[in-house]
Amino acid sequence: MSVQNALKLIKILRNEKLYEISTFRTLTDLAELSQKNGLPCSADELKTAFETDWKMRWMKQQTPINTV
Repeated sequence: MSVQNALKLIKILRNEKLYEISTFRTLTDLAELSQKNGLPCSADELKTAFETDWKMRWMKQQTPINTV
């Protein structure tokens, strides 16, 4: 199990839109989906991955665009 697998699942859910994210009520539901798709991770690892993903997106938005 790994946070890396959880991050991959988040990317798949966001980009491929195979599943409606709102259909999953708990992180455990998402962990089960992840297991079924060969990306084993726990609910705690998913929580860490969501926090990491959010922080990285926030940092990207805070980076000023260089215009010359």
